[in-house]
Amino acid sequence: MKLSADLNLPHKLALCLPPLLKQDLSESLLISQLLIDPVSRPPFHGSASPSDLYFVDVTAIKVNLAQVHFKASSLAIDKNGRGGTKISTLTPYTVLHSAIYSALVAEFLKQAAEKKMRRVDLITPFGACFDARSIRSGVAGPDVPAIALVLPSDAQWGIEGVNSMVRVSEEVMRPGFVDGGSTPITAVVIGAHQMEDDLVEFDVAVMAFRFSNSLLLRNTGCSHS
Repeated sequence: MKLSADLNLPHKLALCLPPLLKQDLSESLLISQLLIDPVSRPPFHGSASPSDLYFVDVTAIKVNLAQVHFKASSLAIDKNGRGGTKISTLTPYTVLHSAIYSALVAEFLKQAAEKKMRRVDLITPFGACFDARSIRSGVAGPDVPAIALVLPSDAQWGIEGVNSMVRVSEEVMRPGFVDGGSTPITAVVIGAHQMEDDLVEFDVAVMAFRFSNSLLLRNTGCSHS
């Protein structure tokens, strides 16, 4: 948002990684409230407090239709500025509080077993690895259990296919999620990998967050010209 201030531009930012998009999807985006961390942080890109890190109000996480069970209050931002879910294009993969991460991996493994995905030895620091040959292909990439971030009004940001999995080698794939430890400042940090070929828009003027699910499901993508 520093660029908006420096160039006197509207406080509205849309991202689609990578940068080019053929179709106009603005009318079909889902919408949720954009939140601001109430606690001041050290200067960020030259900006003074309060924090200019923006958060979204994730209330639950699902794998396929099954809710992931953990302490839901960890998803709220408390009076000390801890918790919550923020978006970071500087973070490669989504980072989660250990309790959330463990619960997510456990449910993902359960659902993966139903798809007959074969586990292989772990590769640090990832909590589950699979034989890529046991994973079929789908419209959005690997046909694996779909993860959904649930927002108010039951809007769901789907993470599936190439957004949820990372290829380690020709033989091994693993979920693109990382254990952030038991005492992180932020409970969930959504990383860049999970946003590839999704259109996300930050409308600071009205504090709104608008997003699509994977554009690959619409037979398009951010790199299509």
